[in-house]
Amino acid sequence: MEAGAGLRLTALGGLVGIAFGLGVLAGFEWAPDGSPAGSGPVEPPEPRVDGEPSVPDDSPARPGWLARCPDAGGQQAALDGANKRIEELEARLALARVVEQGYRGELYGTPVPWPDEVPEQLRPEGFQALLAESLDACQVPAELVGFACEEAPCMAMLRPERRDWIWSLIRDCPSWGERFKQVPLQYDFWVECRGRSERVVLLAPFWKDFPGDREAMLKRLAARVEQIRSGWQCEP
Repeated sequence: MEAGAGLRLTALGGLVGIAFGLGVLAGFEWAPDGSPAGSGPVEPPEPRVDGEPSVPDDSPARPGWLARCPDAGGQQAALDGANKRIEELEARLALARVVEQGYRGELYGTPVPWPDEVPEQLRPEGFQALLAESLDACQVPAELVGFACEEAPCMAMLRPERRDWIWSLIRDCPSWGERFKQVPLQYDFWVECRGRSERVVLLAPFWKDFPGDREAMLKRLAARVEQIRSGWQCEP
């Protein structure tokens, strides 16, 4: 081998060694004292204090959402505040109910109990039997839906088939006319039922000698009519 070729190989080997050394050293992180960061003995983590687990100094910082999370004391304070607010709202609701009840009593009156002495044809069982018998015997063009007899007087709920149906009862039906000399109280209204209108009639006997506060009874009668109208169940 020629001398020049040997010198070139020697130089090339030296360059490869230098490059290899630089590449290895570049993979190390160097500590401030000049030694590789990964060299030397590993320091153990600091002992726990007050029961808290130790966290190495180089651990990542706590995320913001975790730093904002309230501690147990804060949670209890928030719960106490919520309970106090609930108590305040419940007190307001109770007061509102009392006020509403007062307004309802003034507007619709208070329920009127049945008197101790009631004529036979005005008692719930007597009125119901008499009306059902008259509608059937005199072929009155009206469907009997039911009765509302929780308070005096009883009211019958009907669906009339014709506009002049009432005359078939009070003028042309002897079984009714013999027992009721006065024209009954009649409440007539229309109810919207799924795109159609349904006529409803509430019928109550005229109680001329009502043994009680007549004005209070009539006031309650109007309130009962409104209650039935607002909750009316249309014909299927």
